[in-house]
Amino acid sequence: MFKALILQAQHNLSDARMEFMIRDRLSWMRFLVFDLGAPTPDENTIRHFRNRLAETGTLKRVMKAFDWQLHKKGYIPM
Repeated sequence: MFKALILQAQHNLSDARMEFMIRDRLSWMRFLVFDLGAPTPDENTIRHFRNRLAETGTLKRVMKAFDWQLHKKGYIPM
């Protein structure tokens, strides 16, 4: 689910659009490790997951650690 939040942020997608893109893009399903035909998270699940991380402050810490790893490897996201 964290990878889904990364994709969502990179592509500036709403929760509903993210649900569609996961189901529409085979490359995204592979990246997120979902099997073809298997259940995927819906927009409510994505929103609930993000909100729970935000409520506990975990989202900010995890994103900061993720950004640090990217910068450490020489990647600067725009």
